[in-house]
Amino acid sequence: MSETVFSYDTLYDVAVCGGGPAGFCAAIAAARGGAKTILIERGGMLGGIWTAGLLSWILDCANKNGILREFLDKLRESGHGHFGRWQNFIAEPEWVKITLERMCEEAGVEILFYTTIVSAHVNAEKRLESVGCNGRGKQFDIRAKVFIDCTGDGDVGYLAGCSYEYGDGERAQPMTLIALADGLDPVAAREFDNAEPYLPGKPNAKQRMYDYMKSLGITPTYSSPSFFHVQDGLWIVMTVQEFGYAPDDVHALTRATREGREELVKQFEALKSSGGIFANLRLLMTAPYIGIRESRRILGEYTVTDEDILSGATFEDAVCDVTFNVDVHPTAKNRNFSEEQRGMKAKPYQIPLRALIAKEVKGLLLAGRCISGSFYAHSSYRVSGDASAMGEAAGRYA
Repeated sequence: MSETVFSYDTLYDVAVCGGGPAGFCAAIAAARGGAKTILIERGGMLGGIWTAGLLSWILDCANKNGILREFLDKLRESGHGHFGRWQNFIAEPEWVKITLERMCEEAGVEILFYTTIVSAHVNAEKRLESVGCNGRGKQFDIRAKVFIDCTGDGDVGYLAGCSYEYGDGERAQPMTLIALADGLDPVAAREFDNAEPYLPGKPNAKQRMYDYMKSLGITPTYSSPSFFHVQDGLWIVMTVQEFGYAPDDVHALTRATREGREELVKQFEALKSSGGIFANLRLLMTAPYIGIRESRRILGEYTVTDEDILSGATFEDAVCDVTFNVDVHPTAKNRNFSEEQRGMKAKPYQIPLRALIAKEVKGLLLAGRCISGSFYAHSSYRVSGDASAMGEAAGRYA
């Protein structure tokens, strides 16, 4: 690993804020284009939802090329990831971390971990000049010619004073705390494996898991509880949802995370006590960060609309082809997927570059789930395969 000496006086060409699926693609694209690029991440790893969130089940990625395809190929060739059901991709979270770091290193991206962005400094001409950071109690600014908000929550856009929307104005999708497990034989548990094609003529893996948990006297808050076999004895588990918590409120996030962890422990205890194929089931860990499906959507030069996704809109400045459907998770315990989605079905559509350009602040781009779009459009393009493509486009443009 090459040694980089950080200087507080550096003026970067591009500063990418957030090291998740959108952020790593944005940083690599910018650096490969010759820009002096820094990637700022609040945690101690890249990957966002894939690693800190433990959900390395990558949706809407089969039709993507570019940096995301390079990344998937590296994982597949090394034996640490593979394509599964509906050509989604699943990988070992730990190998995702190291693969992302190596790709950034090769591109010349400067990575800064353990750094939280706490302010944004906009000049009189409405141009973002720097972001204020907190690194282990030390306060400092990072200056750049262009910033890319890949925080997922739109933190930079919000701090810079941009207008934004959240949910549908009254409700928003729930959060989910993911876990890793082992001790479950993948052959014996094939009927519960959500990463493999569903068995014909039988209830799908989610429904079978839900029915089995109910038979044990536990009703999972996630009505489509999912076990994804990754590799050998490793499984990703997504079986809980937290309703009604605001993603920009640390008190709410704390409670949601603790409630999710408690529910996961009780689920694992019940499954293990049931014996049979679950007799050796073990909870390895819960995710360092709870998974957030939606937060702020920053106002851009264009807003992706319901009509765009329903009609299969195309654009001259398209940067991402989306094939994922409308996917609004129940916003309350007493609601279901059908109620939320209202029969809406997205056709393959495109996202224009203008939706990635902040309307009210110069020098600020957006990528990932914080781009400018409607509540229903967001439920489709928010998945990580599309976030990666948007990140690459933003990095190239920057």
